[in-house]
Amino acid sequence: RYDPSERVRKVLTFWKSFDLDGKRLKLDQQGLEVANNQEKSVRSRKKLAEATKEFRKSGSTEVRFKKMGPLLRLYQEEIDKLTRRARFAEGGFLSLYKSLYEAPDPVSILSDAESDKRKVSELEFTVKRLQKEMME
Repeated sequence: RYDPSERVRKVLTFWKSFDLDGKRLKLDQQGLEVANNQEKSVRSRKKLAEATKEFRKSGSTEVRFKKMGPLLRLYQEEIDKLTRRARFAEGGFLSLYKSLYEAPDPVSILSDAESDKRKVSELEFTVKRLQKEMME
């Protein structure tokens, strides 16, 4: 048989050490950085699209050949930025996932506590009624 007070202790211990407020603060910071990275990415893709259009407009093969190296560097830079962006987002997700994976589900404990509260209220009412009957 599993001791209910032990269940409560485990849930309480976990959530005390989880530091929910600290996690929220970190997630807020990461969320702002993700939004900032998204804006940078949009600007960078526009710059890359413009460079690609310029490359296509360049007439001769010789001019295109000269522009190909810088254009390829722009594409590689974009790939590197997207890779860093993906790693950052994945790291944030995995960090939160690992923190929550071992979390005990507080629903059953909270349901039991709510049920116990109702029982206590009923017992208090019964005690008051019995005290009143004894006084009469």
